[in-house]
Amino acid sequence: MAEVVMLERLPLFRGVDARVLDAIAIAAKSRRLQKGEFLFRRGEFRRSLFVVLEGLVKLALPAAPGGLKGSERAIEAFGPGTAFGEDVLFADSPQIADCQAMMRTTVLCIDSTVLWDTLERDPLLSARLLRNLSGRLHALMRDIEATSLHNALQRVAGFLRDEARAGRRTWLACTQRVIASKLGITPETLSRVVSRFCAENLVRLERGKIFLLDAEGLGRLADDGSRADAPAVAHAATVAASTVAAGFSPVSR
Repeated sequence: MAEVVMLERLPLFRGVDARVLDAIAIAAKSRRLQKGEFLFRRGEFRRSLFVVLEGLVKLALPAAPGGLKGSERAIEAFGPGTAFGEDVLFADSPQIADCQAMMRTTVLCIDSTVLWDTLERDPLLSARLLRNLSGRLHALMRDIEATSLHNALQRVAGFLRDEARAGRRTWLACTQRVIASKLGITPETLSRVVSRFCAENLVRLERGKIFLLDAEGLGRLADDGSRADAPAVAHAATVAASTVAAGFSPVSR
C-alpha cells in the first residue's frame, strides 16, 4: 500500500481526484530492487503501470540466443517520478523487453485492473497516460531515424542536445556501455566522439560525469554531422585514451 501524499508528489498523479488516489494507494505495491535485479523479463505477463520512486531502471531488448554477451539493445531509461509500462498495460501480450535496475531502486507497481476503474473516474489521469504514450512513441521514432539515417557523431550530438533541452540527466546516469547501446554504436566510438566534443568545448568531463556546455553547438553537429575538421578529431583521439577507462557515468559498469 502506498501513501496518498507520496502519490500526490508524482507528476502523473498531481491534481487527480482524491478518491481515485485513495483507490490507487490501497492497491499499489512498492518493490525494492538491488543493482542488476530485474523488475520483469521479456516474455513475462506483467500488466501493471510502474512508477520509479527512487533509483534508475533501464528497458532493453535482450541479446538473441547465442549472441554476443552484452549485445542487448537499450531502449529507454527511467528515473525518479517516471511512469512506464503503458505499452502492455491493457493488452493481452507479454513484455517485449527486460527491465533491470541500474542501482538500488524502488518502483511502485499498480495493477491494470485497478487502473481500468480509476481511468473511467478521472479523465485527467487518462489524458496524462495518453500523453506519456505519445511522447514515448515520438521518442522511439526519433531513435529509429537516428540509428537508420545518422552517423555516430550526429547520434551522440543529437542525444546530448535532447537531454539538455529536456533538462534531465536520466540517461547520463547510465553507464557508457548502456548509452552506446541505445545509440547503436560501440562504447569506444562513444568515447572518441565525446572526447572530440570536449576538445571543441561542447561538453566537459569531470569526475566521471558529463556536463553539457553548448547545446546549440551540439544541435548544429546533430543537424550536420558531416562537418569534421581533422585537428579536432586528431585531438579527440589523443584524449580518448584517458576517458575510455573512466567513461562519463556516475554509475559503475
